[in-house]
Amino acid sequence: MIRSALQSLPTKPGMVLAVIVLVGTVSFYYYDRYQKCTYQASLREQLISNIGIKLGGTIALVDIVPFKWDRLKILKNIKPTGKLPECSFGWDWTQAYRQSLIEGGELNMLKFTRKGFFPEYIDFRRDQINFSGTSGFYTQQSAEFTVTRQTQNSDGVLLKPVK
Repeated sequence: MIRSALQSLPTKPGMVLAVIVLVGTVSFYYYDRYQKCTYQASLREQLISNIGIKLGGTIALVDIVPFKWDRLKILKNIKPTGKLPECSFGWDWTQAYRQSLIEGGELNMLKFTRKGFFPEYIDFRRDQINFSGTSGFYTQQSAEFTVTRQTQNSDGVLLKPVK
């Protein structure tokens, strides 16, 4: 029984080991990328959905953001430097799509900090969520905004600071 099991093993175990290592490495890379991309897409969708519910009212970002933060910076028409994230297979925006938003001035971002570190961000299209009258940093207490439509025929919302 043991002899027949050993005989069924490939004659070149190095090749089998190389394939196993390659598959494991690729799987680890794509699993990590999948996690990051789907998390970012989920944050964006939650934000858009929760803000849309408050149309005509006010919203406090501390109530809808699912992670801890103490300061918020609103960045409009961002032009990031460095390599853009690549989210293949429809997990989130591709590099090319994100680059087209950047070139068109259509990419906005909420940059959250906690204890001086930059732990999280949510990027989104300007036609979905736009800001007016914002400047500087916001705390959890001051990140409260009125929610209106960007234009009458638009699905996008416009957020203005309450204070």
